[in-house]
Amino acid sequence: MCSGFNSMFPRTRERLLTLLKTCCIGGASCLPFDNYSMNPFLSGGGMKRVYCIWILILLAIGGCSKQKTVVARIENVEITLEDFQKDFIQNRTMEEILQADFSDKVEHLDAMMTDEILLQAARELSMEEDPYVQFRIGPLKRYYLIRRLYEKEIVNRYITSRDIRDFYRKMQFDVVVDRLSFEIHGRKSPDRKESFLDYVSNVRQRIKQGEPFEAFGTDMPHESISVTYVQDTLSYSASQNVIMETAYELKKNSVSEPIETSRGFHIIRVVDRISRPVKPLKETRGFIRDQLENKYNAFLSSKYDEMTMSFLDRVELKWQDDVILEMCRRFEPYPNLLAVLLPRLMKTWPEEFLQQALVRYEGTQFTVDDFSLRVQTLDGPKRFMIHRPDQLKRLLKSWIADDLAAQAALKRGLDRDSWVVSQLKDSLELAMKHTLLERDIIGVIDTSEVRLREFYELKKDEWYTFHEEATIQEVLLEDSASAVKVLRLAEKGKDFTELVMQYSQREAFKKIKGVIQNMRESDWGPIGKAAFALQEGQIGGPVAHDEGYSVIRLLEKKPPRTALYEWVDSVVKKDYIDSVRKKRFEAWLHDWEKTHRVERYEKHLLADEESG
Repeated sequence: MCSGFNSMFPRTRERLLTLLKTCCIGGASCLPFDNYSMNPFLSGGGMKRVYCIWILILLAIGGCSKQKTVVARIENVEITLEDFQKDFIQNRTMEEILQADFSDKVEHLDAMMTDEILLQAARELSMEEDPYVQFRIGPLKRYYLIRRLYEKEIVNRYITSRDIRDFYRKMQFDVVVDRLSFEIHGRKSPDRKESFLDYVSNVRQRIKQGEPFEAFGTDMPHESISVTYVQDTLSYSASQNVIMETAYELKKNSVSEPIETSRGFHIIRVVDRISRPVKPLKETRGFIRDQLENKYNAFLSSKYDEMTMSFLDRVELKWQDDVILEMCRRFEPYPNLLAVLLPRLMKTWPEEFLQQALVRYEGTQFTVDDFSLRVQTLDGPKRFMIHRPDQLKRLLKSWIADDLAAQAALKRGLDRDSWVVSQLKDSLELAMKHTLLERDIIGVIDTSEVRLREFYELKKDEWYTFHEEATIQEVLLEDSASAVKVLRLAEKGKDFTELVMQYSQREAFKKIKGVIQNMRESDWGPIGKAAFALQEGQIGGPVAHDEGYSVIRLLEKKPPRTALYEWVDSVVKKDYIDSVRKKRFEAWLHDWEKTHRVERYEKHLLADEESG
């Protein structure tokens, strides 16, 4: 709206600015009315008009004074420079961002535009209602609901605002400590441990009486006990580190009690606390919460299991043992079966068996076919061992517990929770775009042997031919004079391998007698070019380059070779699939752009590049 206001109504904006300067600077008394009640702008309903004028004025001089820069437009959707910049730096390291050039940015903009085009095309086809799309997001909805219930019922109960504030307070400084570590070697019997602890306690008392930490750093009270001293700087984190936790609780110059770890005992003294800059709490709250959740992960995980099992305790599971036994019998020949293969196997089973219930509860049932559908929603190379009834029942219990937890979340209205709504929106859009692309645009690709060999014959000279390669021997010298000297010796018949061993600065290459194999002309810069200008057995140089000067001898030159189909069949298949996908998508995109408004403003990206 604001950019349109500036571009479409420049005169109106100027008139409003003039009105502000001439009439409103002094407030209502500056208007041409002496009496407040006589002023039609301020009396009765006229007051609303003043508010409207002020809003227009603020829009004119405030929000609308800064026009947004648009780098692309698809129909009515604009991709602004700010949108692009935020998306570009996401999931990139600082080094990648700094090294990115204009072509990288254009490529990223193309990707953003493609993403938006797919989304708009999917919406035009109402793919949010597509049964397959709904099937794909079903497990995600269940996951988001359970995740939110887990956070509200468990995480928020055990990770309090006080915990977050305490973590944030400790983040604001590092602790410098003196540390003595006492390690006992050999068998750790109770008696030895007790006497060992007595020694550590005695050292602590001597330190409290004024003896320095460093004095005990080389102490060897017994051949089975070693003592080491170190000064550490500790930064607070969520790691399970009892020494760090103790240090952050101690006051300055305080000496700790003996701290037991798996390595032995430790005594620490806080030497100093060093402040360090951190972001405001409101910006780090989410990070801290995640850290605490990771820290308490095992504990919270056990609480999650308790929560889900509590839902199972409220229902009566009626197992259909005869169906379960039959299903296990059918799986018995396939132990440790990949999840991706299960649905294919189950499709060969009779339809009447697929409709049989494995378990019934609360007026619903979990059928053999439901099991197949559930498996299809799993990600990754998961394997199943379900050829025994107890294994199958354990798996079904976990799935039913998840379903009951999701139902409980729905009853609490968590499907209207802002986080759940946001996550589902993103997942739905992703599923719509993926389904449109893979099913409707790309479709099935014929990868028969005939097709792949046809593709290989078409591309073999371009893609599957090895370039001409050379094998050389090289002597690397620091300066031109040394290189000329070695060249002269080589031309007089001096053994080249002896020259490598005596003069070459590449020490690591001396083990292989200075031989560089399978070199292409584009490799090794000037050395590669010089090598391919020689005949076999010929000596060349000196070749100047960044590392110095090289004298080379060409040992062998291999002509270009075409790989046999059997050598590269898997690569051919991948290349063929990629080629077909690209061709089909580009054809679809070309047709879509004919009937839709698609604009790209690279000049705005270039202006940003030059200003940056």
